[in-house]
Amino acid sequence: MNIIWSARRAYLAGDFEKTLETLGVALHYVQDNCVIGAGERFRRIHDRVKREIASLKVPVDAIREGFKKAECSPLFIRAVLYNIKLSTDPVEALRNSCLYSAMIAGAVYNPSQPPREVLEILVKVKMEEAKNARKAKRIARISIALLAIGLALTPIQPLISAIPLALSLTLLLAALIRRVDPQFEQLAWYGLV
Repeated sequence: MNIIWSARRAYLAGDFEKTLETLGVALHYVQDNCVIGAGERFRRIHDRVKREIASLKVPVDAIREGFKKAECSPLFIRAVLYNIKLSTDPVEALRNSCLYSAMIAGAVYNPSQPPREVLEILVKVKMEEAKNARKAKRIARISIALLAIGLALTPIQPLISAIPLALSLTLLLAALIRRVDPQFEQLAWYGLV
């Protein structure tokens, strides 16, 4: 998935050479995963199926179907990768590799303009970020106050001073840890975050 993300970022940046290079690497992995495992245990079967595939005609209908099914979404790509079917049948393996490759290429080479639903997500995320920034400032002030109290109590009672110190560190950590929105990936796919 990381390699496909790199291809998408290159596409959005207008670097089509890097897009093709990176996408080529990703699709090679996808195509290899359509043939039964390349590990040592299945190496001979894998190599035999790949040799047989080399003599077959490319199923153009599978490529067309893949481009038609393509959705410009990282969630779509994740679903495609999750559903890759292994095969020992060369015809099926070739068809699947063409279908999945076209689906992924179509998702990467899709408009860089997000659909309306994604823009609505962006507005919600930006509003929530602003709200969270205000909360983080309040939490930081409280944790600094607790830290000061803990440090002031240290000479009097070291054990009691540990409580405000621990609370202040907990609150600081809570303010620093950014909540990742489940739709963040969708926004990143279009280069919006």
